[in-house]
Order: sequence, then C-alpha cells, then structure tokens
Amino acid sequence: WIHDLALLVEAATGGLFSVVPTRGEHFIFSPEAIQRFQASSILGGRKGVCPAKFTPSDQTRWIERQSHQFPTLNQLERRLAFLCSQATTDVDSDDRYDNLPMFDHGGWPRN
Repeated sequence: WIHDLALLVEAATGGLFSVVPTRGEHFIFSPEAIQRFQASSILGGRKGVCPAKFTPSDQTRWIERQSHQFPTLNQLERRLAFLCSQATTDVDSDDRYDNLPMFDHGGWPRN
C-alpha cells in the first residue's frame, strides 16, 4: 500500500501526468527505491513471493527486472479510481466515489 499512497499523493499534488516523467528521481517510484523495497520484502523473509527454485542470484535479477517495469497511464488512472472507491466505501452514497467502467478507455478491463 505504500506505493498506492504515494501514487495518490503524487497525482493529487502534481497531477496524474507528473508521476511518469519524475519517476526516475522519485523517492518511492525510482527503480532503485523499488529494488530496495522488493529486496527487503522478498529477501527479508517473506516466503512465497519468488519461486522457491530461484537461487539468490536469480532473485536479484528478478528484482532488478521488476523494478524497471512501471504501469501505463491508463493503468495508473484505473488504480487511482479503485483507490478512491475503496477509500470512500463507508461514506454516504452521495459523497462516495463510484468506480465505473472507463468507457473512454474502451471499458473495463483493459491493459
């Protein structure tokens, strides 16, 4: 959830389009920051995240590959819509965010 919270804050303060161009130097979204997070989560004791047959060097390579992947703007927008709907599930219906299919993106789901 730390990355979801950072996405929500970054999009709220700078707009959705500010997330991707500044990703390389962002303290949470940069590949180096994601590598540190994944290494502490995966290699730091969480079982079942990497396949058991991975050697330590395989795990390191997997983490490096994963850290350079980043969602598209469509995926980021849909994630924000989901987060807003989840954050307002206990709010009165008039103020709740309804996560409806984004038909301007071709409906739901779409990559």
